[in-house]
Amino acid sequence: MPPRSPIREFVDTQQVLGRFWFRKSEIPANEFIGDSTVRVALHRLERERRVVRLWRDFYVVVPAEYSLFGAPPVLWFVDPMMQAMGRPYYVGLLTAVEIHRSMTTSGSFRDAVWKTRAVQVVTDVAMPSIDSGGLSIRFFSKSGAASASTRRVDGPRGPIQVSTPLCTAIDLLANVASVGGVTTIQPVVRELVGLSSIEEGHKELSVCAVRELESVLDLSRQIDPRLETEILRTLRESSASRNPARAQSEGPRRETLSECIRRAPDDIFWKELPSASRVPDYNRIFVWYVRQYYDGSPPPIEVLLRDLEQGRVLNLTTFQRVVATERKARDRLFPESRMSTTSLPGESLPEEDQD
Repeated sequence: MPPRSPIREFVDTQQVLGRFWFRKSEIPANEFIGDSTVRVALHRLERERRVVRLWRDFYVVVPAEYSLFGAPPVLWFVDPMMQAMGRPYYVGLLTAVEIHRSMTTSGSFRDAVWKTRAVQVVTDVAMPSIDSGGLSIRFFSKSGAASASTRRVDGPRGPIQVSTPLCTAIDLLANVASVGGVTTIQPVVRELVGLSSIEEGHKELSVCAVRELESVLDLSRQIDPRLETEILRTLRESSASRNPARAQSEGPRRETLSECIRRAPDDIFWKELPSASRVPDYNRIFVWYVRQYYDGSPPPIEVLLRDLEQGRVLNLTTFQRVVATERKARDRLFPESRMSTTSLPGESLPEEDQD
């Protein structure tokens, strides 16, 4: 029997050790094994589907049970692969959603999650996707990837970095066009925000650029105004926990007009018309808002008039615009309430509301 190739023995040893990856530079060299010999041997092993090269000198060992697929699952080797690339990373977006769902329902990662062959990875620079060995690794760039809120979790072949629920939600909103659109992520983002903690909000608040956070909140408002409120509350609570002395000196924060109007019950917000359509009931919304502003009870008329004159309670133009925005948001959630004949607030008030 001819002697076995030392390169093949090296690959077999990696698999025996449970290490399904290696770099070309790790292959021991001597006077009998030169660079050209290593290159030819690795090329032969690639043709035999014993190894697959994913990036430069980074190779993945293919065990026999995965030879028909082309390579083992991505989560087996994503951490050492990103280390070889020298880039910070975390598994995020829809891949992280499946991991969090698995942890929530069973307390551990299901085999179906670990065996996924298409993975979304967030790193700090734009990188081309990897489609090789029956695998698909799609990269998303984020300037704050190195400092993002992540969790180090134990995988079947080693630890990996996974984005926290809040970080995942923000990334989904920031990349909504690449992950299936608003309809796909709407329930997912709401679910993730519900799983978020104050500590995660604290870290994510320090990472997000102001412009990025504004665009994320704007999109969350379009999906569901209450979703924006939930994200803001998580971030705000984390900010208060980070600086409790300042939060105490500032006292309780008064909610904005937009936040208050979003809480208005439907029976307050809408007015039924004889045509079986609905329009915002400006009078009742205004009265309801005033009650909320003054902690549940209307103030003396002199106080109310003074505060209105000074612009402390609200600006009527702003009130009209906020109600218009809230109407659009509720129409998206409940299309059956959409009006087709009444003009939107901001152009002119409906005649029914001008009495």
